[in-house]
Amino acid sequence: MKSRKCCSSGTTLKMIKLDARPSAPRAFTQRAGELLVKLKKKVAEGQALTKDDIKRSWSHDDVPRTLRAWHNEKCCYCERKRDPAPESDVEHFRPKLGVTGFPAHPGYWWLSHEWNNFLFSCKRCNQKYKGNHFPLREEEKRVDTPDSDLALEEPFLINPAVENPEDFISYRWDAEVDILVKPYGVDDECRGSKTIEILGLDQPDLMEERGALMLTLRGIEMEMRAGQYRGCKMIIDRAKNRIKAETSSKTPFSGFKRAFFRAQGLREYISD
Repeated sequence: MKSRKCCSSGTTLKMIKLDARPSAPRAFTQRAGELLVKLKKKVAEGQALTKDDIKRSWSHDDVPRTLRAWHNEKCCYCERKRDPAPESDVEHFRPKLGVTGFPAHPGYWWLSHEWNNFLFSCKRCNQKYKGNHFPLREEEKRVDTPDSDLALEEPFLINPAVENPEDFISYRWDAEVDILVKPYGVDDECRGSKTIEILGLDQPDLMEERGALMLTLRGIEMEMRAGQYRGCKMIIDRAKNRIKAETSSKTPFSGFKRAFFRAQGLREYISD
């Protein structure tokens, strides 16, 4: 019976960190301001908010279109390319009405129309997994009013708009029969492992999709090694261009691809 070979590295698999957030569409800013005034008025009157009160200021084309372009047409969490209509959601990083596991919390209703709370995700990540989950490292610091300081909170969930996920998540793969690229947390605070759990980033479908890239990546690595061994500039340049193209932020799973080439000592050729 063959022993199972496990390949691993200290480099990272990640929801790739996003570029600087673009400005909010002007029309959205006006809509959001008007709706927020209505929400605050109802809360001040002591009335409970419902889903009908959180009118979808973000459902107009200008919002998902801007967010999707910012995310290079990829889900901010799983990094798969998503079609705009059937597969995509405007994700609220802090949930709008209620927090899973904390029934007394009203949700971050005052951020329901806040541009900086929006991300672009797929329905799988947002609806099947993320939902209203938003655990904190210290629950007693959770805020529940617009006047509270959000900086007091220490979320477990990694925010790819402001943090670099590679500081929290690494990977391993089993190459004996089928290549399954599995993420795991590496930070002492367990934010990486908690993010993986919340978003289902270690589910078989995603591990298989990442694993399906290994043959291509290995082929590029072998081409580079051959060029280096032979001292052939033409082969090296071709491999360099392929690495740069594969690791572009516009490609699916570019975070994992970058991590793969770092693990092979080819960091210098990775796309910026």
